[in-house]
Amino acid sequence: MRQRRPSGAAEPSAAPFSSPAESGGAGAPALSPCIGVCRIDPETLLCEGCRRTLAEIAGWPGYGEERRREILAALPARAPIAGGGAG
Repeated sequence: MRQRRPSGAAEPSAAPFSSPAESGGAGAPALSPCIGVCRIDPETLLCEGCRRTLAEIAGWPGYGEERRREILAALPARAPIAGGGAG
């Protein structure tokens, strides 16, 4: 079942995996990559929305900027392959 977005809510970004330079530069705080699609894939154990592990999601509020940037840098390699999936 598809969840409905509340009226007036912004669409999630088509490209949630941006580099620090694209999200305000190296001096800007590393923002959470969460896009509100919070489901854990049972095969990869990654969130289907942001591609983080449960440990990364749970630890995010306590992580320093360096650890957050390490996680953000790893996300593009975790992105699903276009056209992939069960067919």
